[in-house]
Amino acid sequence: MLRQKKIDERHDLEQSAVTQLVSVLSEREPTLLFEFIELLNPPMPDARCKANAADVFVEVTHIYGTDADARYILGRQGKAAPTKREGLDSSRIPLRYRYLAPLNERLSIKASKTYPVSPVWLLIRNGLPLWTETDFREHKSDIVVPATHPFQKILFLCGPRDWFGMIELTK
Repeated sequence: MLRQKKIDERHDLEQSAVTQLVSVLSEREPTLLFEFIELLNPPMPDARCKANAADVFVEVTHIYGTDADARYILGRQGKAAPTKREGLDSSRIPLRYRYLAPLNERLSIKASKTYPVSPVWLLIRNGLPLWTETDFREHKSDIVVPATHPFQKILFLCGPRDWFGMIELTK
């Protein structure tokens, strides 16, 4: 039952991220008809979408800052909840490091994956809503996109809502 709950949570997060991507793309690229079709299971990317009627597969991942930030944002309770000490320790880490280290780590991990389909886009959504697109653009030179990766595009949703913005990291 716990395993199913984690799978359901993961699917909810993936679908929510792709839905947010659809919304942002409809505003930023009105000539691109981008739509969510379905969630998929490994070894496939997380979602199948359509871009102007052509299949586009989307691998979804999230960053949350520190482990304590993630447990707090995801509403972990009981022993899984962050302690007050962990929250305090996390808040002492400069935001630059709370964001960029997990983002660069995620990019490195995802760059090593392979997929049985193409094209695949990587969608990274930030779940720690303290920075917006402007803040991330100021630190873009600190974001390390590996030289080789399997993605046609790497898109970064700067927060959990449309208004946080989006940056394409493959440009």
